Amino acid sequence: MTRPSKKKQGRYLCAPLSALIDDRLSKSERLVLLGLYSFHDYKVDRPVFPSRKSLAKRSDLRDSTRVSKLTDSLTRKGWVTKKRKGFTNLIDYRLHIPPYVMWQMFGVESVSYTHLTLPTNRE
Repeated sequence: MTRPSKKKQGRYLCAPLSALIDDRLSKSERLVLLGLYSFHDYKVDRPVFPSRKSLAKRSDLRDSTRVSKLTDSLTRKGWVTKKRKGFTNLIDYRLHIPPYVMWQMFGVESVSYTHLTLPTNRE
Protein backbone atom coordinates (compact mmCIF):
# COMPACT_ATOMS: atom_id res chain seq x y z
CA MET A 1 0.00 0.00 0.00
CA THR A 2 1.45 3.34 -1.01
CA ARG A 3 1.21 6.46 1.05
CA PRO A 4 -0.85 9.27 -0.52
CA SER A 5 1.03 12.33 -1.68
CA LYS A 6 0.85 15.54 0.30
CA LYS A 7 -1.42 17.06 -2.35
CA LYS A 8 -3.99 14.31 -1.84
CA GLN A 9 -3.79 14.49 1.96
CA GLY A 10 -5.17 18.05 2.04
CA ARG A 11 -8.41 17.28 0.20
CA TYR A 12 -10.55 16.28 3.17
CA LEU A 13 -11.39 17.99 6.41
CA CYS A 14 -12.60 16.32 9.58
CA ALA A 15 -14.04 18.93 11.95
CA PRO A 16 -16.95 18.96 14.38
CA LEU A 17 -20.29 20.18 13.08
CA SER A 18 -20.42 22.57 16.01
CA ALA A 19 -17.62 24.60 14.37
CA LEU A 20 -20.06 25.45 11.58
CA ILE A 21 -23.12 26.18 13.69
CA ASP A 22 -21.62 28.32 16.49
CA ASP A 23 -23.39 31.63 15.92
CA ARG A 24 -20.73 33.55 17.88
CA LEU A 25 -18.05 32.96 15.23
CA SER A 26 -17.43 35.41 12.42
CA LYS A 27 -16.72 34.13 8.93
CA SER A 28 -12.99 34.79 9.33
CA GLU A 29 -12.86 33.05 12.72
CA ARG A 30 -14.65 30.06 11.24
CA LEU A 31 -12.14 29.93 8.35
CA VAL A 32 -9.20 29.97 10.75
CA LEU A 33 -10.82 27.34 12.99
CA LEU A 34 -11.45 25.06 10.02
CA GLY A 35 -7.91 25.78 8.86
CA LEU A 36 -6.62 24.57 12.24
CA TYR A 37 -8.80 21.45 11.98
CA SER A 38 -7.28 20.76 8.56
CA PHE A 39 -3.91 20.26 10.30
CA HIS A 40 -5.48 18.12 13.05
CA ASP A 41 -5.29 14.33 13.07
CA TYR A 42 -8.76 13.27 14.18
CA LYS A 43 -7.52 9.83 15.26
CA VAL A 44 -5.29 11.17 18.05
CA ASP A 45 -5.81 14.20 20.25
CA ARG A 46 -2.61 16.14 19.78
CA PRO A 47 -1.98 19.84 19.37
CA VAL A 48 -1.27 21.24 15.94
CA PHE A 49 1.43 23.80 15.29
CA PRO A 50 1.20 25.36 11.84
CA SER A 51 3.00 28.62 11.21
CA ARG A 52 0.84 31.72 10.97
CA LYS A 53 1.77 32.00 7.30
CA SER A 54 0.66 28.45 6.46
CA LEU A 55 -2.49 28.85 8.57
CA ALA A 56 -3.30 32.09 6.71
CA LYS A 57 -2.83 30.34 3.39
CA ARG A 58 -4.98 27.36 4.41
CA SER A 59 -7.66 29.71 5.78
CA ASP A 60 -7.68 31.79 2.57
CA LEU A 61 -6.56 34.95 4.38
CA ARG A 62 -3.83 37.31 3.18
CA ASP A 63 -2.49 38.71 6.45
CA SER A 64 -0.71 36.47 8.97
CA THR A 65 -1.00 39.11 11.72
CA ARG A 66 -4.78 38.96 11.29
CA VAL A 67 -4.57 35.20 11.81
CA SER A 68 -2.94 35.88 15.18
CA LYS A 69 -5.79 38.18 16.21
CA LEU A 70 -8.37 35.63 15.05
CA THR A 71 -6.73 32.79 17.00
CA ASP A 72 -6.73 35.05 20.08
CA SER A 73 -10.45 35.56 19.57
CA LEU A 74 -10.98 31.80 19.19
CA THR A 75 -9.07 31.35 22.45
CA ARG A 76 -11.40 33.76 24.26
CA LYS A 77 -14.41 31.91 22.88
CA GLY A 78 -13.08 28.55 24.10
CA TRP A 79 -12.28 26.88 20.78
CA VAL A 80 -8.48 26.98 21.02
CA THR A 81 -5.77 26.90 23.66
CA LYS A 82 -2.49 28.46 22.56
CA LYS A 83 0.90 27.66 24.06
CA ARG A 84 4.28 28.85 22.80
CA LYS A 85 6.87 26.08 22.40
CA GLY A 86 9.97 27.15 24.29
CA PHE A 87 11.84 30.07 22.75
CA THR A 88 10.74 29.28 19.21
CA ASN A 89 8.05 30.99 17.21
CA LEU A 90 6.04 27.77 17.07
CA ILE A 91 2.68 27.83 18.82
CA ASP A 92 0.82 24.71 19.90
CA TYR A 93 -2.88 25.02 19.15
CA ARG A 94 -5.05 22.58 21.08
CA LEU A 95 -8.59 22.38 19.71
CA HIS A 96 -11.68 22.18 21.95
CA ILE A 97 -15.44 22.35 21.71
CA PRO A 98 -16.58 25.05 24.15
CA PRO A 99 -19.11 24.16 26.87
CA TYR A 100 -21.43 26.85 25.50
CA VAL A 101 -21.66 25.00 22.19
CA MET A 102 -22.10 21.63 23.89
CA TRP A 103 -24.97 23.08 25.92
CA GLN A 104 -26.47 24.64 22.79
CA MET A 105 -26.35 21.35 20.90
CA PHE A 106 -27.21 18.82 23.58
CA GLY A 107 -28.76 20.81 26.42
CA VAL A 108 -29.18 19.18 29.78
CA GLU A 109 -28.05 15.78 28.43
CA SER A 110 -24.46 17.06 28.38
CA VAL A 111 -24.50 17.99 32.07
CA SER A 112 -23.30 15.51 34.63
CA TYR A 113 -26.15 14.64 36.97
CA THR A 114 -23.81 14.20 39.91
CA HIS A 115 -23.50 17.98 40.12
CA LEU A 116 -27.22 18.67 40.26
CA THR A 117 -29.13 18.98 43.48
CA LEU A 118 -32.75 18.02 43.40
CA PRO A 119 -35.31 19.90 45.48
CA THR A 120 -36.78 18.01 48.40
CA ASN A 121 -40.39 18.10 49.52
CA ARG A 122 -40.61 19.79 52.89
CA GLU A 123 -43.94 19.91 54.60
